[in-house]
Amino acid sequence: TWPIRRIIAFAQICDIVIGPDTGPMWGVAFEDNAKIMLLSHASEENITKHWKNTVTLHADPVRVPCWPCHQLHDETKTCTPNKDMTGSACITDISVQKIIDTVSNIWQSL
Repeated sequence: TWPIRRIIAFAQICDIVIGPDTGPMWGVAFEDNAKIMLLSHASEENITKHWKNTVTLHADPVRVPCWPCHQLHDETKTCTPNKDMTGSACITDISVQKIIDTVSNIWQSL
């Protein structure tokens, strides 16, 4: 429920910011703090290639062959769902364990 300016100001003082391709992540793209970007339809090449201190996680293209589709989806019928039909296959292919392991690697390097 915070306004976007408060979210971005808070994110700028965090040790690690983790999130999908949203305003708060873009708000800290060129800040020195560590970031873990969770990509869905886009690729590192067109989103985080030049960001500072950023690890980019995305779907395994073997398990999710439609990644990256580079499409903005206005309705669910244009997107490949995950097995449970609870979200898109691409972003839900990023496991919680992968995120935790990435955080652990970042903490060790701080």
